Amino acid sequence: MTHAGLLLKALEQYDFGDNVVGEMSGWEYEEPGVEFTRALFFGNSNDPDGDTMKGHFTVVFEDAKSAKVRDAYAMIDGNLVGELAIYSQPER
Repeated sequence: MTHAGLLLKALEQYDFGDNVVGEMSGWEYEEPGVEFTRALFFGNSNDPDGDTMKGHFTVVFEDAKSAKVRDAYAMIDGNLVGELAIYSQPER
């Protein structure tokens, strides 16, 4: 599976808890081929008609050629939210 496929799988498998993802931007890389981040916009459960809250979702691979996800996490206002559900990754 390509990095693009693994990024999508990690996003789909991530449990954002009570946070509802609305819109999202494209992937950007922090370290080419290793760390990818995209902005996410969450609905505000305290004010459903108010502005969305901007957060980020990051996926980190073992290395640039690896198909193994080392970490995946989401943050809103500098606070970790949710958790990555356990899923199987392809053997390399």
